[in-house]
Amino acid sequence: MAQTAIERLNKAKSPKVVILEKDFAGIRAGSSMFVATPKIVDEFINKMPYGRFITMPELRADLAIEYDCDATCPVSTAIFLRVVAEAALEHLEQGAKTADITPFWRVVAPGDKVSARLPIDQKWLEARRQEELG
Repeated sequence: MAQTAIERLNKAKSPKVVILEKDFAGIRAGSSMFVATPKIVDEFINKMPYGRFITMPELRADLAIEYDCDATCPVSTAIFLRVVAEAALEHLEQGAKTADITPFWRVVAPGDKVSARLPIDQKWLEARRQEELG
């Protein structure tokens, strides 16, 4: 049976640092690349102040700085961000309030690649952002 997003979020994984032997996704060979975990992405978003929005490249840059690396893996970070968002949506389906879930809309913008893969209306996502802007 397939794991739920909540199970994937909470699966015990360790982050790692990889020294690239060749160029990868715009990151130069020889660079240190941080590979996060879904939980690290979740915790990072939960620490973001109310009303602050960042892009995926900004998230990756912030994680790279925090973990003293040259870059953060763009592929795994996108996957982990989707896991975080899907887990938050599962919590909503289970009766949680919007205020009690990870505010993934601070990184996932309406119309971006991750939001297009989520089972939500883009207007819902925009409404969450508008609520925070006041």
